[in-house]
Formats: sequence, structure tokens, C-alpha cells
Amino acid sequence: MPMVAGGEELGYSIVVTNTGSLPIHNVYITDTVPAYTTYIAGSLACYGCTQVQMIGNTIYGYVDTLGPGSIVEIFFDVTVDSDAIVYTDSIVNTATASASGLPPKSATVTDLLDGGGGGPQLLLSDTTAAPGSTITLAGVNYPPETPVSVDVNGSPLTTVRTNRTGQFFVNLQIEETVQQGYYTVQASTNTVSSDSTRRRQQSQAHEAQEDEINVTAAILLRVDDSAPRRTPPREEPTVVMPSNIRAYTYALFVPFVVIR
Repeated sequence: MPMVAGGEELGYSIVVTNTGSLPIHNVYITDTVPAYTTYIAGSLACYGCTQVQMIGNTIYGYVDTLGPGSIVEIFFDVTVDSDAIVYTDSIVNTATASASGLPPKSATVTDLLDGGGGGPQLLLSDTTAAPGSTITLAGVNYPPETPVSVDVNGSPLTTVRTNRTGQFFVNLQIEETVQQGYYTVQASTNTVSSDSTRRRQQSQAHEAQEDEINVTAAILLRVDDSAPRRTPPREEPTVVMPSNIRAYTYALFVPFVVIR
């Protein structure tokens, strides 16, 4: 399956073919824009449609008659939401076609979220939040199954552990007393370099020192009274941390994917 990143544009092509020997009539094609993506205005087009239109977040195509061996193809583009990886690990698009006297037929396309490349990356469910809100911090491309230290403006906040795919999730609760302004959220861990690992494996003695590599990413969080107040996705035990921000964590030991 292809890999995509937040902010990337994706193009979809829906092809319906009459593989029979007789014409089919009243062909209806529907496709709802995938979750965690945004339709690019003006990108909808169709080859062979009698009519195609966007109503709300759903595309509707219609063909009065589709002859034997004929095709109809609908095109549209979307942008992957920048915070999609916070909520899911794949983007799934399903289109359905039906015609007079024929059962509906569906096809599904799934794309995996990349997370932005080879280096570590942090994403927030909201980059601007009001005091009293709870937001989610997601980390990707970290070493797998490794402790990660999270701090805010240099003050230790909590320690989480990445899952088998190098991702972690932590809910940050912003208390009512937090002052408005910008806060730097950083997550870092130390990992042994691959060269050092090979040297230790090749040496019977343990004289060689381990070469540690610091893996760090940071993101800005703006606290603003005018921002919408978000509620926590679920209740979890919380601990009071420096900077008047509380954190609670939950683990997902499954591959992380976004839907589009």
C-alpha cells in the first residue's frame, strides 16, 4: 500500500466498466470523501458521466446508459489533514456503483500514513488550545519499544514508551491556570547506534563503549483563551506535572494508519 504524509495531495480515480455483452442503464456511482482528508475544490471531473456533482462531502455520478465494454471514470483530489496521524494510521476510500437490475459493487483503497519521512516527528491534535482543554500528542519515526521523555519548555512532563512501530501517544491536559502563549513540547530518547551494536556483537569483551544517538523532535503549542475547548478522548489516570500541564498516556500496539 502507498505511504502518504499530512499535507500531501492525493488523487482518486473511480473506474466503472461494463464487462457484459448488453447495455446497462441507470448507473449510479457514489463516493464519500475519505475521513481525515479535505476535498480540493474544483478537482471533480468525470469521463463518460451523464452527470456528476458534489453534495456535502459525497460525490454522485450518473450514467443513463453504459454500453458493452464501455467505461466511466470519475476523478477528484484531496489533501491529507495535517493532524491525521494523531487519530488514525490509514486513509480508506470506498466507492460504490449500482445499475438497474444489478447488485451494488464496492471497491476500497487504503493508504498508510507515513508520518513525514525518516526522522522523528511530533503532531498535535490541536496546535492552538484553550486552558482546560485536553489534546493528544503523537510521535512517529522514533526507535521502537523505547522510553521517550516528554517535556514542556524544558520542564520534564512524563515518560512514555514507543510501540513496535516507533510511535507513541500521550494526552496533555492544559489546566485552567496556564498562561496564554507559546509552549515548546519536546520528546527525546537515546538509542544505541547500529555500528555500536555490531561492534558489541563481534567483541567477546565488553570494552567498547556504546555510541548513543539522541533522537529528538519538538513542536509548538499555543495556549489561547479564544480557541475551542477540547474534551479528552477518554478518561485516564492523570498526574500533576510542571508547567501546570498534566499528562496521561495510552498504548496502541498496532500499526498506526490514516484514512483518506
